[in-house]
Amino acid sequence: MNKLYCKDLIRFSDAMSDFSRVIIITELMNGRALSASWLANRLNLSPQATRFHLKKLEDVDLIHHRACGKHHYYEIKNQDTAMFIESTFNIIPPKECLFLSNTNTKEKFKEARTCYKHLAGSWSVALTQSFINNEFIVIQDNFF
Repeated sequence: MNKLYCKDLIRFSDAMSDFSRVIIITELMNGRALSASWLANRLNLSPQATRFHLKKLEDVDLIHHRACGKHHYYEIKNQDTAMFIESTFNIIPPKECLFLSNTNTKEKFKEARTCYKHLAGSWSVALTQSFINNEFIVIQDNFF
């Protein structure tokens, strides 16, 4: 294994080793660009701590920001990055939904969740299967 790759993997592991950064990534996986102040409020962190965590994630190219006036909006870097992050969530699935304490809410989340820019819950799986069954879409070479 190449030494440069090992260093990148260590940097990624370091960036994802903090609870607040994992929550930030999870929040950004819905495909929306979010402001640092919104994230700080959502995570109950100071603006300084939030900026620190966002910088760590930006340094490993998981996210990027764009300025709009005095505000900065953060989002997942690109579709490939989102797919990579989602694949790590599939390998190590959370035991509980992070902010969902109500059992009824957890079940609804599993049914209709989104992940980055696609639908990912059981409803979307059923809808896709219905499209296939009714020949609205076909699968060729593992693509719809």
